Amino acid sequence: MSHITEQINAYLEPLAQDQKFSGAVLASVHGEIVYSNAFGKANIELAVDNTIKTKFRIASITKTFTGVCILQLVERGQLHLEDPLTTAGLFKRPPMVSSLHTPVVFLDLLPFS
Repeated sequence: MSHITEQINAYLEPLAQDQKFSGAVLASVHGEIVYSNAFGKANIELAVDNTIKTKFRIASITKTFTGVCILQLVERGQLHLEDPLTTAGLFKRPPMVSSLHTPVVFLDLLPFS
């Protein structure tokens, strides 16, 4: 067992046993997976364990990641908030802001994140 595995297990196993953490964890270093494990129950009522293949309902949490990613690309100069979504190849014809009849730009996505 690697040092990384030991450290992550030492931290997460007590949390899982106390029902303070339930989920799946993957850690990678330079694209190489160094840790992958699951803890707790996917369904407590049915006593179904989480696995590394459990699909989680993550709801709106991806909105935060979208906002951060957009702003990181802006910071790197790879896009501008005023660019239409077609800039990133997301749409052949950009969706329009109906009230303005203008293309949706990246800035329009941020209030939702």
